[in-house]
Amino acid sequence: MLEESNILPSERVSPTTLVAVMIAVVSTLVYLLLALDIMMPWKDTPYWGMDIYNYQAIGILNGTLEMPVRIIGYEGHYAPDGTAVSYHGIAPILTRLIVAPFMDLNNPAISGASIWFWCTLGAVFYHLSFHQVAARYWPEESFNRMVWFGVLSFMVWVTAPTLLMVVAVPFYHEPIALSYAMAAICVFCMVRYHFFDAPLSKILIPMGICAAMTVHARPNLALGLLLGTGFLCLVALIGRDRMKMLIPIAVSGTIMVGSLAGFMVLNSVKFGSAGKVHGTYEDTGVQYGPVFWGFEERDSPRASAFIEHGRFNAKRILPNLAMYTFAPPRRVLKSKAPYRKALIAYRKVTTPMLGFIRIYMPTAGAFYLWTGWFALVLLGFRRTGIFTPGGVALLGTTAVPAVVTLSYGTISLRYSFDMWPFLMALAIFSLPAACRSLMDKSTPRKFFLLGCAALVFGLYISLISARTYNNGYQRTFGQVWTYEECAERVAEKGLPSERLATICAL
Repeated sequence: MLEESNILPSERVSPTTLVAVMIAVVSTLVYLLLALDIMMPWKDTPYWGMDIYNYQAIGILNGTLEMPVRIIGYEGHYAPDGTAVSYHGIAPILTRLIVAPFMDLNNPAISGASIWFWCTLGAVFYHLSFHQVAARYWPEESFNRMVWFGVLSFMVWVTAPTLLMVVAVPFYHEPIALSYAMAAICVFCMVRYHFFDAPLSKILIPMGICAAMTVHARPNLALGLLLGTGFLCLVALIGRDRMKMLIPIAVSGTIMVGSLAGFMVLNSVKFGSAGKVHGTYEDTGVQYGPVFWGFEERDSPRASAFIEHGRFNAKRILPNLAMYTFAPPRRVLKSKAPYRKALIAYRKVTTPMLGFIRIYMPTAGAFYLWTGWFALVLLGFRRTGIFTPGGVALLGTTAVPAVVTLSYGTISLRYSFDMWPFLMALAIFSLPAACRSLMDKSTPRKFFLLGCAALVFGLYISLISARTYNNGYQRTFGQVWTYEECAERVAEKGLPSERLATICAL
């Protein structure tokens, strides 16, 4: 168990806390209805790949990593004989393993429920982090405090990736949602250590478990969690109570090393090498699905850019950061001209030195989606206090995944969710100054009005973007193939006819 909160007992039943809890409960229920499609009457087609993790769980329970071709389709990675595997990690099947004794794993509702569960878990821990830090720096109960804590709670639950993840539940969001939760728990642990002096012995094992699970969901985010947990293990090892810390360090380290070893074993089985995490664009070995089935050419602009410049390249960081942050809201503004100009400028910078970089649905840059959070960071961030082991761990743990994601050769709105923990870390360090300003009656009212305007603007962009984002995953590309469609593709690929029944079995 993590150390108990330092907030006074009366605080737990105060009006401020009651408002925060009510916002959390209502948001949780609304998100459940969204994730299960109960509140989206405009939706008329399934999301991409909703059955993929269900069948992956069924396969693993039956002792195989092979995936039905008709289920995984273009998202599969294929051996020359047509055997399909998924390059996505296995962590999201955990929810399936839990419910397997009680329900049929072919139920597509499991996907939405799973995403909702992980998103809710993540939002709860982010909420706890912000509420506890804010309560420390604004301890006196008042109506003004209740209002602003309510605003903060609303920001955590609504103007956040949670909304965008539950409003569309393709299988892409499953590993992202799980990692969102694991990162939130790690952030909470580091907040407890940095702001409340929680002993490292209480947080190293939970952080190790979260990092280990994220390895099998989002390796780019796992890298930061692994490094952050390892750094705190080192801090504990050189501290005064190092002998008492040996067991927590050993347990946390063993969990993380074991997870990495398992990850490499799975890669060896699926791709023939512990260091491979993805199929190739070449003719040999396990091949990337769109290329295997002829949907994408081996010398396509995207493939050529990956081959020539690598999947990760530091030169992409700055231009990708500009695009992720400031891309104009393409589907919100009446004119598409601002987005087109931004795209032209981006291509002018990146194409000569990095080749083609595919951009998927960045309906709005992070600055427009989460304006309230940027306002909090810009108005309240102070470097004072961050140069401590806890501060360095929190910022470093969240910054590393952001940098890795920015260096990737594809831009997608869903990838920005992996960078969210870094924005949250900056916002948490901004809370002390923000609380002091909100308590100080002499603070100019215009700052409050600007903050409220930023929150309302971000909420508007988020809600409009959520509708667009939902529609973006209702396409035929990721849907289940019929037997006839599968047979046609097998014939076009030239695979042996005697393999047809095996390849297209379901």
